[in-house]
Amino acid sequence: NGTRSVFVDRAGDLWVGNFPRGVNYHNSASAVFTNYSHEFGRDYSLSHSAVLSFLQDQDGEYWVGTEEGLNRFNMREGTFQHYLKDTANPHALQADAILSLVEDAHGEIWGGTWSGGAFRFNKRTGRFRHYKTTDEPGSIGSNYIWHLMLDKHKRLWLSTETNGINLYAAATDTF
Repeated sequence: NGTRSVFVDRAGDLWVGNFPRGVNYHNSASAVFTNYSHEFGRDYSLSHSAVLSFLQDQDGEYWVGTEEGLNRFNMREGTFQHYLKDTANPHALQADAILSLVEDAHGEIWGGTWSGGAFRFNKRTGRFRHYKTTDEPGSIGSNYIWHLMLDKHKRLWLSTETNGINLYAAATDTF
């Protein structure tokens, strides 16, 4: 049992990502902890109980990266919408473990994965764009992405397992 990620949302509430016990959410107003985890047979539970990353986007929606996909959390309902690996669909998620999440200035969700490179998710269309290591110039330096971040100029940086850091060039859609 271990803590893989900690996140404080805009309301000051605490989200703790446990491996493998799901999300422990602490509501600061009521001082109550709630656990969200994968429940076998319950379609709207968390996709996997090993939680690796969190994001609250500019619309206030919550995103949870797990060992088995990306989850959009509906706070009112207490349910999760899953985005799971589907290698047969090029516009679906192509990796399981989502290690890091960040939202860019255009409202798109970027994710760093273990072995699947990086992705950019368009919330409006529900489509993923993938960035993987190839022999082509400008491809991502590694398919193992530990962390994503935006700097003060809104540039996207990635830290990788085997090839240092990469800077995304939005004008050419390359690294």
